Order: sequence, then C-alpha cells, then structure tokens
Amino acid sequence: MTRYFGAENYNSYAFYESILIAFSMFFVLGQDASLTRSVLIHRVSNSIRVQESAILFTLIFGLTMSLIFYFFEKKFLVLICLGAIILAINQLLSIISIAKKDFGIYNFSRILNQVFTFASTIILISLFALTIENRLFLIVFGFLIGIIVFNKYFKKFNFFNFLKKNNIAFKYSLFTGIFLLLFNISGVIRLRIDKILFLPSIDSILASNLAVASMLIIVISSLIDSFAKIYVYKIYESFDKKTKRISRDALIYSIVSGLMLMIISFILFSLPKNVFLTIFGENFENVGYYASILLIPYSLFPAYLYSVNHAIYLRKTSFLGFSSLISSLAWMLIFYILLTNEVSITYCYLSQIIIFLPNIIFSQFINWGYNEK
Repeated sequence: MTRYFGAENYNSYAFYESILIAFSMFFVLGQDASLTRSVLIHRVSNSIRVQESAILFTLIFGLTMSLIFYFFEKKFLVLICLGAIILAINQLLSIISIAKKDFGIYNFSRILNQVFTFASTIILISLFALTIENRLFLIVFGFLIGIIVFNKYFKKFNFFNFLKKNNIAFKYSLFTGIFLLLFNISGVIRLRIDKILFLPSIDSILASNLAVASMLIIVISSLIDSFAKIYVYKIYESFDKKTKRISRDALIYSIVSGLMLMIISFILFSLPKNVFLTIFGENFENVGYYASILLIPYSLFPAYLYSVNHAIYLRKTSFLGFSSLISSLAWMLIFYILLTNEVSITYCYLSQIIIFLPNIIFSQFINWGYNEK
C-alpha cells in the first residue's frame, strides 16, 4: 500500500485508519480485564453473564455514539463508529477465546480475517481501484468474518439477562472496566494520537515515513501483547502467593525481552536505506531509522505489560487507569511542546518512555499499594 498511495498520501490513509482503530479501542470500554478475570477465576455460568454484559456495553455505547454523530450530521464518523463496534466486539470475543484457551478458534479467526483483508486489498490494488474508504471497509468486513468464527460463544448468551434486577455481572463489568477505560484511552494516545493530531501538521513525506515506522512498532508490540494475553494465566500464577509481588523469573524475562527489542532496534538502524526503498517504495528510505528510534522506549514494554497485569490481578484498576492516563497525557503534552518548538521529531518519540516508567515503578516498588495484611 505504501507504493500504491505513495509517500505523499500514505499519511492520509494512516490518519483515517487510526481514527477507526482508536474508536474500536475506546469502545472496548476496559472490558478485556473483566472478561479475563471472569473466565480464569469465576464459575462458568457467572463468566458467561459477564461476557454478555461486556458485549452489550460495547454495542450500546457504540450505537449511542453513532446516533450522536448522526444528529450532528457527521456521517463519516457515524460509519467509523459502526465499523469500530465490529472491531471492538471481535476484540472482546478474541479475549474470551484466549482466556478459555480456545487457541484454534482464535487463530482461525485471525487468519481468516487477515487473509481476506490482504487478498481483497491486493485485488483492488491490481485493479487500481483501492481508496482509503474501501480499504477501511475491507478491514471492518474482515473483522466481521472473524466474528462469525466465534459463533459458538453466542449460542450460550442470553442478552435478556442484562435486564434483570440485581444483575451482578453488570455491576462486575461496570466497576472492573470503568477505570480500565482510562487505561484504554491511554492506549489510544500511545498508539494512535500522533497520527491523528501531530503528523498531519508536518511534511507529508516525513509524516508517511513516521506512519510506516509506527505501524512496524505497533506490529511488534501487538505480537508481544498477544503473547502476554495467551499466557495471562501463567502470569497470574507467577505472582507470589503471599506478597502478590512479581516473581524474580518474570523480572529476568522482562529484562531479556527488553534487550532483544534493543537489538532489533539496532538492526533496523543498521540496515541500508535501499532495503526500505525496495520494500516500501520511493521516498520511504528513512523508515528503518525512525522505526529504530520509536522502538527504543518499547524496550520497557515487556515490564510494562507485567505491571499492567499485576495491577489487574490485585484489582487496583483505578490506580492503573489514572496512572496510565496521566502518563499518556503528559507524553502528549511533551510531544506538542517539543514539536511546536521545532525540536527534532526523534526526541518527541523518545520521550514516550514517560508512558511506561510510572506503572513499572508503581508495580515494582510499592506493589500497587497492596497490603498483604
């Protein structure tokens, strides 16, 4: 797609794709934690009620946002919201399948989704018919196909339970997820806000190089995040049974993983520019350099994921939510100040370290305020 849209226009595509993904991350409403906890800790019947509540939360909230935008005649945002609902529901069902260790269903859904989106995009490119609009439609439709694979979960749902009085699952989803909504917003800021607010204001070729570099980092971080989700039950089991602290083995794993990411960063920095010109096309020769810079703060990402799961395990979601949001807003402010003062864009991204450090510190040094007594 970089060759098809070109360095002058790829940033425009990244802008609209980021809006779609940002809305979908927002519509999850922090329910991923309530789903994981309910599957791993609670009885099957109670877990199913929580799953119903989480999906209905997303559906109702997404449709409400769509109606608000429709009222204000923002038709593009209405379509974005409707597409984001599908992406968010797919994400929730993926979390359920991972927590249940239904890895076959999870992988089949992901593969089917990606194969459809990739193949249909290639066909439209070969016909010179690909646009930003139909590319976004293909992404949404691919996730819709992925949802169909999870149909066995829907067979167990009874959404009318949501209307019952004293709905414990509703309250559980609400109070577990409400503060993690702040965490989700921080994720939107970390992964997408630069492409929505900042990159459109700089040179288009530089912005496109940064957008592609950022997508590479998103792929790497998503792989790490997926691995953590698949083995989340082992992460929970690794915490000390008495003090509830992160184990020594987990600390070693975080350090080793961080060093491996630094090695990948060095490799990206060292690769000749011709490699990226060959892969991405004309004017994309600086993708490797910027990807190496963006990856440096992510050397803390494995430790950050442990700290996040640690907080969820201890049910310190309010602490986690506020900490994550404040850290992300601080980075956004630093990014804006550096950019408006014409400081090199590389320092804007290196400052992203401020997003990861606080949660790691709170986890390691004060155990998220947990009192074992």
